[in-house]
Amino acid sequence: IPAGAEVMIMGHSFGAYTAMELAGNPMFNSSDGESAGYHVNVTHVLAAGADTDWKLSEVPGSTAALVLNNRLDLVVRGEDALQGNASPTHANHAEVWFNGDFKGKGHHPDNYATYLSDTRNPQVSSFLETAAQRYAGQGESFTREVRDD
Repeated sequence: IPAGAEVMIMGHSFGAYTAMELAGNPMFNSSDGESAGYHVNVTHVLAAGADTDWKLSEVPGSTAALVLNNRLDLVVRGEDALQGNASPTHANHAEVWFNGDFKGKGHHPDNYATYLSDTRNPQVSSFLETAAQRYAGQGESFTREVRDD
């Protein structure tokens, strides 16, 4: 990815922590106009299936950030019990919890993808619409699955 490119980063579970870490790192994310060395402009970050709300304060307000979690995901519920909760500090940031149905309980990324495709939540819809407007038909797309086994 060329230095200075606009990017959207998405991650699930440990990938959500990685996505938030990159978006909150001023040496990587130059969305606030500051940069040194290699950097990109992270316009959007989506962290799903991980209790990463405490990382929102590190993400610049110019980067749209969405933390998305399923109340029926025991992995996230366990993390939530161990970590303090933090509210979004910028208007451009949101944390959304949803109730998966019986089929959508658990940690699998498909539960999150299904919610994203079916939701009528205004915060989620706004995040997805701004990302779609920015990235519709432009540039290149890269997807890399990072295996943890």
